[in-house]
Amino acid sequence: MSGDLRIAKDFRFMNRIGMTLSGDLFNAPNKRTLLQAETQILNNAAPSTSNPSGVTSRSGGNRITELQSPRIWRLGAKFNF
Repeated sequence: MSGDLRIAKDFRFMNRIGMTLSGDLFNAPNKRTLLQAETQILNNAAPSTSNPSGVTSRSGGNRITELQSPRIWRLGAKFNF
C-alpha cells in the first residue's frame, strides 16, 4: 500500500474544449520508509579504529542510501481541444 491520493474534476466549455483539474498527494501518511540500504558484512579494506581497551573494530554495517520522500503535493491542469 503506497498511501497516495488523487482527486480530479473534468469541465467542458462550448462542447469542444475540456479541462481537467487535479490534485495529487504522494506519501499521505508521511512515513520515512527505507527504500535502499547497503549492507557490508566484512571489508578488509575498511579503515580500522581502536578503542582504549585495545579491541579493534571495523567500520561498515548498514548504511542507508535512500529514504522515501516526505509528503508531496502536486496540482495540475490539462486542456483538451
